[in-house]
Amino acid sequence: MSLCSGPGSIQHDASGCQWSRSHDVMFCGEVFWLVKECFWMLLIPWVSMPAGVISVACISAAVYLRRLEPFYRLVPDVCAALWLLSNVVWMFAEEWWDAPLHQTPWALTPIAGPDEDSFSRWQSVIKFGFAVVPFAWGLCFATTVWPSLRRGRVLDAKSISVAVTAYVATWAMKDLFWLLGWLWPALTADLATIAVLIWAGCVESGRGFVGLNASDAAWIVWTVSNCLWILCELAFYDNLVLRYLSAACAALALCLLLFSYKAQQERVSCCSELAYL
Repeated sequence: MSLCSGPGSIQHDASGCQWSRSHDVMFCGEVFWLVKECFWMLLIPWVSMPAGVISVACISAAVYLRRLEPFYRLVPDVCAALWLLSNVVWMFAEEWWDAPLHQTPWALTPIAGPDEDSFSRWQSVIKFGFAVVPFAWGLCFATTVWPSLRRGRVLDAKSISVAVTAYVATWAMKDLFWLLGWLWPALTADLATIAVLIWAGCVESGRGFVGLNASDAAWIVWTVSNCLWILCELAFYDNLVLRYLSAACAALALCLLLFSYKAQQERVSCCSELAYL
C-alpha cells in the first residue's frame, strides 16, 4: 500500500452515504476545538475554556448520534472523543495552575496561581487518557485491518475505513509524548500524523494528491501549528515568537476549516466506503 493512491486503485461504494445531523454536530465540534487551540496557545483562558467545553459536548453528541454505527466506524469516533476530553482536561489544568516560563503581555494564567503539585497530579490522569486512545484504536486495527495484511489479502472497505483514521492514534501519541516532555518522539508522532492525514485524504478522495481539499489542508496546517507549539514549549522554553506563530498557524487552519463545509459534504457523499481493487 503506497502513501497516495491514484483513482485507478480505489473503488467507491457510496450506498447509504449521506451527510447527516451527526456530521453537522461533529463539524461544529471541530470548529470549537480549533478555537480552543488558538486561544490556549495564546493563554487566554476565558475563550479557550468555554470553547473546549463546547467542543467536547458537540463531539460527544456526534458520537452518541452514531451509536448504532458498525463497530469499526464507531471506535475511531469514540477514540477521538476521549482524546479531545483528555486534551481539554490538560488545558484546564495548565491554565489553572501552570505558569509559563515566559509570560504573555496579558498574563492571564495561571488563574489560581502556580501550583505544580496539583498540575502534576492531574497530569497522571491525562496521560492515562492519551495512552488509552492508541491502545483502543490499535485493538480495532488488529481486528479489522491486520488479519488481511498478515494474509497478504486486498484490503476491503471496512479495513480502509479504519486505516484512514490512524491520525487519531498518532495525534494522541504526540500529545502523550508532549506531556511527558519527550521532544523528538512528540515531533516524530506529529510528522507521522501529517503523513497519515495526506494519505487518508488521497485515499478518501480516490484522486490522489489532486483530491485533497480545504478540510485536509485545515487538519494538516493544524498539525503544523502543534509542531511549532511543541518546539515553543519543549525546545525554546515558551518562546513568545513561536507561541504567536503557532497561534497564527492555528488561526489559518480555523479559516480553512470554516470554508471546508461544502468540501466535507462532497467528500462524505462520494466516498464513505473504500476498497482496494
